[in-house]
Amino acid sequence: MSDPDPNNFSPAVQRALRRWPTVPAAYGWLRLDRRARWFVRDGLITHVRALAFLNQHYARDATGGWFVQNGPQRAYVTLDLAPWVLSVQPDGQLLAQGGRPVHAPHTLVLTDCGEVLIASELGLGNVVDRDLEGLTALLAAGPDGTDPHRVLQGDAQASLRLGAHLLRVERISRAALPQHFGFVCDPQPA
Repeated sequence: MSDPDPNNFSPAVQRALRRWPTVPAAYGWLRLDRRARWFVRDGLITHVRALAFLNQHYARDATGGWFVQNGPQRAYVTLDLAPWVLSVQPDGQLLAQGGRPVHAPHTLVLTDCGEVLIASELGLGNVVDRDLEGLTALLAAGPDGTDPHRVLQGDAQASLRLGAHLLRVERISRAALPQHFGFVCDPQPA
């Protein structure tokens, strides 16, 4: 994957990148937790416009590190679990943090620690804990007809349906998620 297209950032960020193209990146300042909450150092960010900025300027670099382009500076993000946090809408639509829609979910990932994640065109996202019951209610048996509850409990291998999408079910250790899905949980300077 190549560096993100700077044209996807706001005009103010594009101007700053042109004016100061060599500002060093920041590490260890931003964190995204498994409930889609943003933190600067250990302080929770609650300002609505700041949250909108973070979500609008969130991107991935070629090494799998996720960052927020803050003017001319990249502020790399420490991830508690995955690059995306997904909420489940009553109609089955998945939304990533900031309201970004997920159009093509393809894999339901179950970890050895009981987390439920979904891989999609955006990358890997953990399903926010408050939506797990709703997700379970929306899952239906795939072509083999296996009961979704048995699959989620680890009793069976199968594929499951989420609306029109057929999701392959994959079991993996939490520790293997970053390497398997190509992201970095705690980016560091080279």
